Amino acid sequence: MQDPAAHLEAFEAAQRGALDLLRDLTPRIEAGMTEHDVHALAHERGEALGFSTWFRAPIVRFAAPATVSWTDRPSARRTLDAGMIVELEVAPGTPDAFGNAGTAFVFGGSTDPDVQATVDSAAELCRACVGFSSRWKCVGEVFVFAEAWANNRTASLGGQTSVGFQAIPPTAAMLGVWPGGAWGLSLLRRNQVQYFNPRRMNGIYVLRPRFVKDGRGASFSEMVYVTPDAKHILGRGGIEDVARL
Repeated sequence: MQDPAAHLEAFEAAQRGALDLLRDLTPRIEAGMTEHDVHALAHERGEALGFSTWFRAPIVRFAAPATVSWTDRPSARRTLDAGMIVELEVAPGTPDAFGNAGTAFVFGGSTDPDVQATVDSAAELCRACVGFSSRWKCVGEVFVFAEAWANNRTASLGGQTSVGFQAIPPTAAMLGVWPGGAWGLSLLRRNQVQYFNPRRMNGIYVLRPRFVKDGRGASFSEMVYVTPDAKHILGRGGIEDVARL
């Protein structure tokens, strides 16, 4: 599949599916579950919704640690309790594309307004980065914008050196290694949304900045399509829908 319009249509459908998966998954999460339990549930619900492969394994994180790695494995010991921040990110795949959607919420609500404020600020930061993205921007400018946005609120990105990556569509060279081949390419510096990337935005990008303040962090993840002729937020009706389920 080489047609750009077909690529966009496939990624749009995959992202809608990823968002549907988050909407299906979050109400099923219960107190006492471990990160590993929720990780397994994400796989189960992804299969139930028709996904047979993953661009990358689901990310499940409880208790909002300030410093994380995007390759962290879910804990089989850390259990969920009321008042904890839950971060979820799913990237289910199809034969032609993948989605990448992430959300965060305070499980069971919180009596501490600062905890909810962390989640709200993370959502606002993601929305701001999606809104800032355009054909006039270099990829590195998105990272600089995210860092400045957090710093201006006496917060940080928690040591992130990248706030996302370019989504690479399948090609003939990836035959037999999709979507793993795209995952490998996304890790290359030229495809990362990081400070030293001088390329103009042109393609589909996953944006997932992480807001960290007072020892707590949270993140949301969205996909945006930017070309010299168009901008579109995948799976969304508009900017007002970003970082909301």
